[in-house]
Order: sequence, then C-alpha cells, then structure tokens
Amino acid sequence: DDALRPLGVEPGSVRVRTFHALGREILRDAGVAVDRLADREHVLEVVLGRAVPPDEMRRLDDLFSRLKLDPRAAWPTQNGAGPDIQDRADQATFEAYERRLARDGALDFDDLVRRALSTLREDVSLLARWRARCRPLLVDEVQDLDRSQLELALFLAAPGNDLFLVGDDDQTIYAWR
Repeated sequence: DDALRPLGVEPGSVRVRTFHALGREILRDAGVAVDRLADREHVLEVVLGRAVPPDEMRRLDDLFSRLKLDPRAAWPTQNGAGPDIQDRADQATFEAYERRLARDGALDFDDLVRRALSTLREDVSLLARWRARCRPLLVDEVQDLDRSQLELALFLAAPGNDLFLVGDDDQTIYAWR
C-alpha cells in the first residue's frame, strides 16, 4: 500500500498472492476448512506403513501432482496395453492417499489450487466475487505455472479477459516443458 500510495492507488485494492495462497483464500471464502494442510510425505508414510525413500518419494510426488493438477492426466500404460504392476500399485497408493486425506479432513498443497478451481465452477456467486476481486489480473512467472494454475487464472479473468501474463521461457523451472 505504501509503495502504491504515490500513484494514487487505493490502499488494499491490490492483492499479491501465490496461486496456492489464492486458492486457500478462495476455499476459505467458500466455507471449506483449510487449516489442516497435510504433508504428502508423512501421509504416504502412514498409508504405506513405512518410510519412503527419497527417489520413490520424488516419483510419487511428481505423479500425484500431475494427476491432481493436470486435467488431461491419465494413468500411464505400457504400449497401450493398460497399466503394469507398478502403475496398479501407484494407483492403489494414490487412492489410499486420497482416502486418508478425506478421512483426516485435510488438504494437500495441490488441493489448494485444484479444489479452488472446482469450487469456483460449482458456485456462481463465489465465482462472481472472485472475478470482481481479481480484475485486472497480472500473473508473473507464467513459464512456471502448471495447467491448473493457468486454468484458474484464465477462469478468474473471464469473461472480460483483463489479464496480463509475464514470463520468460529461458527461466522455466520445468525441464520437461
């Protein structure tokens, strides 16, 4: 507010948030309990009944995030023949993980964005409030967004699309893009 005051910008009118913080705020506004944020590694250790080695944790973390945040994601298959043994084990682990979160009334970090987007789609009055709060919308570091974050930005900016995206593909944090 102090930095923008000389420009005549009204105090409190500019919001600066990460997508996860924005998702948490949207969910809280919708009446969703957001105070129980789960640590994925801890939940996996409980679900699997053992410590998860770092390489397996990284693989499962990447897989679970892709499944949660990419609406086009599907379970991998071997030459189109269907899931192999590892894929079936991962799917069972993912389902047990999701059941554990639901049982505990908890969200994980990815749920903050994913559930905010689905909640906005289901609640037109909530969507109208948040579109008004996010107009205009500037998103920095666009090269590092996942599909759900980009979809959330586009959804909030619609229908007027008063949206400004800033990014640099030479600075992306994702090598797979």
